[in-house]
Amino acid sequence: EAAQAEEAPREAAAETTESAEPPTEPVAESAAETPAPASEDTARYATLEKKVTETDQKMTALTGAVGQLVDILQRRTREGGGVERRASPRVPGGNAKLYVRGAAYEVVNWSRSGFLIRIAETDRFSRGPFDYHFVLELPDETIEFQGRATPVRIERTRLAAEFAALDAATARRLADVSAQLAAAPV
Repeated sequence: EAAQAEEAPREAAAETTESAEPPTEPVAESAAETPAPASEDTARYATLEKKVTETDQKMTALTGAVGQLVDILQRRTREGGGVERRASPRVPGGNAKLYVRGAAYEVVNWSRSGFLIRIAETDRFSRGPFDYHFVLELPDETIEFQGRATPVRIERTRLAAEFAALDAATARRLADVSAQLAAAPV
């Protein structure tokens, strides 16, 4: 009862305060003129959701662009940044075949120091040296030799390797032929 007695004067004071102060905002004449608080929240939510969606789209595009840039920079780094780093020029391999364990591989390009071949994804090459048989068919002669090669780079469908050891005569002949073919107009 004491709690009720205390609340009665508070309620009366609140009613007196409210009725004594004039309203600060004009009262709308119809419900259509005053937007409901729920619809304001819905509109704000829709605007916020639209901004978040636009930001997500921009971030996705930016992430994709950064990924492409990283790929390009990594490729340039692998390829020497557009600067020829090789001591000897690469020659297209259309006239060469390489045989490993009896299987023929397409030579993408070669030089006096090594070669790049196309491999199948199922081909298994280890990082260790392997034996090869190289056949280079020229218009006036065929250069053929065997040896060991050491992989430099193994990708999904390509393998780059260096000739491990060539005899002096073969090394000299390859250097001459690669220089002639690299200098020849295509």
